[in-house]
Formats: sequence, structure tokens, C-alpha cells
Amino acid sequence: MPVVATPLNLLMHQQSTRRDMTIHETHKHTFAVADVGDWDLDEDRSILPSIEHALKADGVEAVVDGEEFNSGVFYVYTRSPRETVEEALENQGIPLEA
Repeated sequence: MPVVATPLNLLMHQQSTRRDMTIHETHKHTFAVADVGDWDLDEDRSILPSIEHALKADGVEAVVDGEEFNSGVFYVYTRSPRETVEEALENQGIPLEA
């Protein structure tokens, strides 16, 4: 015998699927280090590996990409909120521009 789609059945189904859904959004956060001069860099080196390592060490899964024209600016693509990323960077001793 087929199930009859009554408004009550549909409502119960919608409520159960909404409750079970998990939404994972990737966020893009833009940051700038407080002073690039504090880093021991030359033209071939970047701060990006250090940023990525610092986030990973603090448990934040992320991909880090750099600004092409400004070595102190970088982008973090992650599912974590901005505050979590900021806190992780500060915990690892990476000062950010205000």
C-alpha cells in the first residue's frame, strides 16, 4: 500500500531533513601581517608556508593564497570563522594588521 502524502507527513519529512542537514561553507578571509619587515624573506621566499603551518598547528584546516602585489597580504580559505583563524595566528606568534 503506497504512502499518502498528507500535509502532516510532508511537514514531518521537511523537519527531519532540515535537522539532519549539515551545511559546510568555505569562507575566504583576507589578512595582512603587521610588519613584513619582521620576516626573514627574500624575493624567492614567501610567508605563505609559515601561515599555513601555523594554522595547521592550531588545528585549522585551510588553504592559504597570497596577494600577488603585496607580500604581506594573504587569503585564507577555510570552513572556520574569521575569529578562529585570527586566534590561531596570534597563538602561533603571527601579528596581524588591525
